[in-house]
Amino acid sequence: MNEIAGTIHDQIYYYPEPSLYGEQDNMDFLIPAGLRKVLLAVWAATVVLGLLVIYFLKQKYFGALIIALPTFIGMVLEPTFALSMMMMSITTGAGIGFAQIFSLDRGVGIALAVAFFINYMIARRPLRIRANIIWLLGIYSLYNALDAFLVPYTRMEIIRAMTQLQLFLLLLIVYWIITARKWYGLMWILRAYISAMMGVIALTFLTGAAIRSEELAGHQERYSATLGSAVDANFLAALTGLALLSALYLFIKDKTFRWRILYVTGMGVFAMMMFKIGSRGALLALSVTFALPVLFLRQVVKHMKAILIVVLGFGLIAGAGYFVFKKGLVGEKVQHRLTDVQYAKGSFHTRWLYAMGAVKAGMKYPFGTGYYGWFERSGYDHLPHNDFFFIFGVYGIISAMLYLLFIATMILTIMRMPLCLEKIYLRAVFTFIFVLSMSVTLVMRKFYWIYMGIIIAGADILKNQAQYYYYAASDYYNQQYGNENNP
Repeated sequence: MNEIAGTIHDQIYYYPEPSLYGEQDNMDFLIPAGLRKVLLAVWAATVVLGLLVIYFLKQKYFGALIIALPTFIGMVLEPTFALSMMMMSITTGAGIGFAQIFSLDRGVGIALAVAFFINYMIARRPLRIRANIIWLLGIYSLYNALDAFLVPYTRMEIIRAMTQLQLFLLLLIVYWIITARKWYGLMWILRAYISAMMGVIALTFLTGAAIRSEELAGHQERYSATLGSAVDANFLAALTGLALLSALYLFIKDKTFRWRILYVTGMGVFAMMMFKIGSRGALLALSVTFALPVLFLRQVVKHMKAILIVVLGFGLIAGAGYFVFKKGLVGEKVQHRLTDVQYAKGSFHTRWLYAMGAVKAGMKYPFGTGYYGWFERSGYDHLPHNDFFFIFGVYGIISAMLYLLFIATMILTIMRMPLCLEKIYLRAVFTFIFVLSMSVTLVMRKFYWIYMGIIIAGADILKNQAQYYYYAASDYYNQQYGNENNP
């Protein structure tokens, strides 16, 4: 039966490429595909007009309004477009910014939630949760929110708890949109993300705001964010690494020539940026990600695309590293960080001290120290550089156990996916984020929850497609051999 299912899989389709806005589902308004192209062109022209007003007329509020209004209307009409706007905004490097009054990615996040709610109220699409891991994440988020009442600085912790619940809501929206639009939606949001990262890198170099030296930006804020304020190197490297993996996946998946030009350019730029940023943790995570398929040798041998990914991945890393160092494209500080062994040992020792401090704090305060109470209760001047130890120290033992259960469930979920290009990509994304999270705290970052939502939705889609192929194989077997011989 499994052999027949594989035959049916090849005969029916292998994740066919849809045309631009060619697919419809009951989440969207019934707008003809041709009209959608016109609306997309009108939106692009409006954005250009708004940017011209901001740049030449110096009317930034009026220009922002010109851009924001049609963008929000488009987000209501098309949830995939709304999520694409969210993917573009997280490349700005602003982070969550819960202590800030406003940031671009926060504004787009609010617009995404509101637009999705309006779309749902009009289209009345049933919202189902078929992945049990989402309920686990819901329990984790709710517990962390309630924990705010058990630690010092309750008022400030409640504000942070609201951020945690907002992140969970963001994951739900991502999950619903991807499961509704399937690989069509995934393709477009990744296209938007890659395009935005390319634009952001170009913009920061043109404005002189990118990759400022440690002396100019300070020790804690070594690298400039894409829209002005400084951001840590590891965060910028995480965004760039995910863009590299996405460009590699779409280069193999997407056969559209004009988009492949973007993917090839992006792969080269992102690979070089990984070395120029100089995040040791991100480079290690990327190396582990590309080496992981070798551990599944039987899968790699049977799947030519897996071999291509491994070869391209290692080739990009090796070639970019040689080019960057040969041409002197990195500063002395970055080169020192990447090549000095003693510096790396000292950094590891510091991270280990913070981790042990989190263990001691978690054992002393089972419900955690609280984010703002960490410095007072632990005696350290910095938060742990690791997701697990961060959660263990700040939110306590129960939250840490829920986090470990979530990671274990994610690993099992990915292992159960049928082998295909999408599994290779989703596994690579999870591996990169998970390995990087061992040396950098990512769990409170918006992109972390967005990509976890993408992975969970992808696993759900693959599971449903596997069931479809099984039933198709059963029907085929019955037609060929009769019901009495069906095992």
